[in-house]
Amino acid sequence: MIEVRSFGQVKGQYFLLGAIIIITLFFTGFYLVKNESIFSSSYKADDLKYLFYNMQSEYPRVFNYGINESDITVELRNFTEFSRSIYSSNILNFTTLLIYTTNISDNLNVTIVNYLGYDTEVELNISGTLKNLTVTDEGLNSTIFSAVNPKFVMTVKFNSQEKQLSMVRDKYNLYTYLQLRRKSEIIKGSVLA
Repeated sequence: MIEVRSFGQVKGQYFLLGAIIIITLFFTGFYLVKNESIFSSSYKADDLKYLFYNMQSEYPRVFNYGINESDITVELRNFTEFSRSIYSSNILNFTTLLIYTTNISDNLNVTIVNYLGYDTEVELNISGTLKNLTVTDEGLNSTIFSAVNPKFVMTVKFNSQEKQLSMVRDKYNLYTYLQLRRKSEIIKGSVLA
């Protein structure tokens, strides 16, 4: 004879199974929260890289916008200050050194804008002509190089950084050194546009 059971007789087994599942999920979640480094370390590194690459792609756009609006310095400063305020509210430290060139007939005007967080000395060398500029934090300094070749290499030195940049005199050029930091994580790089 086949015994037929109704659901009324197995209620306790379903409650017991449900309680085991809920307890397992609770302790698994507790373990994952307690050991958040399992997921968050790779996530944090990825989001820092994403933010850094975003800054690298945005500076040439801001620079072009500044050229079109006829006020490069104002646009670069506004964007940098806006970015720094957004990043600082998210516990990130963003610093940058911006160097751009504009031509004046055969002469070249070089402007440096400093957002490194401290005063810095920048050495510029174009075709053997050497100029040292002191730039205060959040300040700017400019100089003019005379009779620059149509295509030239500018060597930029500041702090422990040194970069040789191939540029064209008859166009606007931008070099940006960027650093994004969160606690011990640091990403450094540059943009030439």
